[in-house]
Amino acid sequence: MKFTEHKRYIDIKGIHSAFTVVRSENYTFNGEIHDFWELVYISKGSVGVAADSRILKCSPGTVIFHKPNEFHRIWNAGKEDIEFTVITFVAQGEYLAKLCDKVIHLDLNGLKLTNELQKIIAENGPDDAYTAQNFRKDGVAMAMFCVALERFLYMCAENENEVHPRTSGNAAIFTAAVNKMHENISQQIKIQQIADELHISLTQLKRIFKKYTLKGVHEYFLALKIEQAKAMLSEGCSIYNAAIAVGFYNQNYFSAAFKREVGITPSEWARKNQRQ
Repeated sequence: MKFTEHKRYIDIKGIHSAFTVVRSENYTFNGEIHDFWELVYISKGSVGVAADSRILKCSPGTVIFHKPNEFHRIWNAGKEDIEFTVITFVAQGEYLAKLCDKVIHLDLNGLKLTNELQKIIAENGPDDAYTAQNFRKDGVAMAMFCVALERFLYMCAENENEVHPRTSGNAAIFTAAVNKMHENISQQIKIQQIADELHISLTQLKRIFKKYTLKGVHEYFLALKIEQAKAMLSEGCSIYNAAIAVGFYNQNYFSAAFKREVGITPSEWARKNQRQ
């Protein structure tokens, strides 16, 4: 009897973290960039989110997906406690493209699947690293969680009830500024130039970035450049070509900036992370 191989359109390869937390009115997370996927499910309160160039305000029942190498930050945008679940994971498959930049409101089936994921996390108990501790030693628990997560991701990929980012005021200026950074990732443009093109003062631009990212404008732009370089290095690109691609025409200067951001040199990072 001949069996047809089943193609998996989303294949979970590993779980980095899985936890549910409650945070108070003044909670704010400083933000991060990493090279794996993250989903955030809001179960209580009003939550502000910065995701690359987008600024969103999310209510309970919302799921936000952060693709690899995307800056993201979360904060309490209301006057009551917030509760949210975070799952970070490594995955592959063509359906992942449908999750890029996706923010959706869950339907009843989605909420049911989310409750299933939260139940598995709670039953296995979080450790200090925010990963359910039994996942590290119980292969069955991990396998059950990955199967449930894949079902959830398939459902989210097909969900069209999207939450749209804010498109006015400071949020719109922030989006335009980050888009200009992406457009000029290979250049060493001045921050003043970005402010001039947006017809705002440099002081205003700095204030907006501090509000949404807790970073300086130049600091944020540099982080985008380094993440782009890391992605290229992981694909086997030379340090020289990666440096040129993100606007560094002096390889030594690039290596020094990379080490300040990442903690190790580009060559060390490439050896540890280059895909086979």
